[in-house]
Amino acid sequence: MRKSSPAALLLLAALSAAACTSEMTAEKIRVEIPAAPALKPEAVSEIVVATFWLDKEVKEFDLNRDLSDYLLEEFRTKYPGRVSAKPVVWTGAGMDAQPDAWRKAALGPAGAVVVTGKAAFSQETRKALLAAEKRKFDDPFEPEKRWAERRNFDLKLEVLLLKADTGEVVNRNSYQDAQNYENVKQTPAYAFHDLLDRIKPRLFRNLFGSTRVQERFLLLK
Repeated sequence: MRKSSPAALLLLAALSAAACTSEMTAEKIRVEIPAAPALKPEAVSEIVVATFWLDKEVKEFDLNRDLSDYLLEEFRTKYPGRVSAKPVVWTGAGMDAQPDAWRKAALGPAGAVVVTGKAAFSQETRKALLAAEKRKFDDPFEPEKRWAERRNFDLKLEVLLLKADTGEVVNRNSYQDAQNYENVKQTPAYAFHDLLDRIKPRLFRNLFGSTRVQERFLLLK
């Protein structure tokens, strides 16, 4: 009996697979995928919100105070344990890489987690080129254009989680958002809180975890 060649065997295998596939259908389903949290409430004895390093001071309002108050309120609604705020004097932007400095600050006992980081808030007035509304008999191919001022605000946050007793950084994430306002007299304090609200879902999703819905295909015969 003559043996089949390797090429023939491969062809038969391919035809067999194609036949099986042709008898199957794919159904799209939505699956909830859990994301690992940076903070596990059962393993944390206390959350301490500490002073952030500021890229530069904001003269219109106290950014550190407002940021601390905002984080305290949010943590108290999401974490069942003790939440507190403690001031820290940063010795420089590189203090986040100095565990001994944080350990000596004595911000909390073993099991406590310090929330701190770096913040940069900027603002500027920009000119935007806008297309003016067309009048009834205007040439449709030549829209009028005009310049208008817009107030732009930008917020960058680098959020660190440290062990209070050792100063070790256990988690680090960066967030950024920007917002333009037609009102060129928009107050920086209002814009800052607006930007925090925009960043908040990403921040707390990373801290406490969440489920993300993703699409998958289920093969059915």
